[in-house]
Amino acid sequence: MFTNLLRIFAILMLASVNTGFMVDTARNDKTRNWDGMAVQKPSVLHEKSGYKIWYDGIDFDGNTRIGLAKSKDGINWKKAPNNPVSDGEPGAWDGTGEHAPFVMKDGNLYKMWYEGSDGNVRQLGYATSKNGINWTKYPGNPVLQAGPESYDQFVAGHGTVLYEDGLYKLWYHAIGDLDGIGDVDAIIAYATSPDGIHWTKHGPVLVGAPDSWDTGLWGPSVLNINGTYWMWYSAGGPIYNISIGAATSPDGVEWTRVGDTPVITDPEFINAFSDPHVIFDGGLFKVWIGNFSDNAIYYAESENGIDWSEPVPSLFPGTSK
Repeated sequence: MFTNLLRIFAILMLASVNTGFMVDTARNDKTRNWDGMAVQKPSVLHEKSGYKIWYDGIDFDGNTRIGLAKSKDGINWKKAPNNPVSDGEPGAWDGTGEHAPFVMKDGNLYKMWYEGSDGNVRQLGYATSKNGINWTKYPGNPVLQAGPESYDQFVAGHGTVLYEDGLYKLWYHAIGDLDGIGDVDAIIAYATSPDGIHWTKHGPVLVGAPDSWDTGLWGPSVLNINGTYWMWYSAGGPIYNISIGAATSPDGVEWTRVGDTPVITDPEFINAFSDPHVIFDGGLFKVWIGNFSDNAIYYAESENGIDWSEPVPSLFPGTSK
């Protein structure tokens, strides 16, 4: 535990000297900055060679593509020289909008589930790669379509996939009309699949409440830790800036919130933290989160998944880092 505390202290020291970046600097190099406006929605793997992060990069025209970066420590990143590694197809189901990748590795094969939009609905596609750079999209995309259920008729989008006992389990961002009177709700829904392609929906598993801090929920990151499912999710509401909440479950379906406040938030109401990706690594929970306030990806860690170190900027838009 003492070693972990020293590591957290080192990260806090980094926060005191790493003050971020200037978007105007990145803007001056627009032709090279396919991700010069923002980096968001991280997905991280820790392999023998180090960490890899796939993320949404947004240019100054608002186009979103998927990029890749590598790191030895999960904090200091080097972007792949051939970025972006994936893009939507003009006029197709994934022609516009965010892509929000989630990547897992199965043997020597990388598997990605990513979001796309045709300008009307947001849905989930599937792609594979042998190196994490060159991706082949499944020809039958999207594999998870919006609707016809009321709770995801507008968005059946990004989330987390776990593979357990021969079954793929997906917790995803859903938006629909839950009450039938036109009120749009952002919730977390659940689906399963034998192959990661053909999905059976099981409905909402975590929803907001009018009097809660997290009235709208999205971007779930899920782990199974010793038989208990943990979920960290983005949420917005009337009390905090966009923040990160946590919940636990014995089965991945029935969830109980951890307390009645966020586990990661900014008490100064400056930063808006969103779209967490959590891994359990070296005895620590490690999270990478987007920040809607400065458009960078931040890093934090925790010994228990609830009490987190102060998030520090880690991956920046454009060529600034």
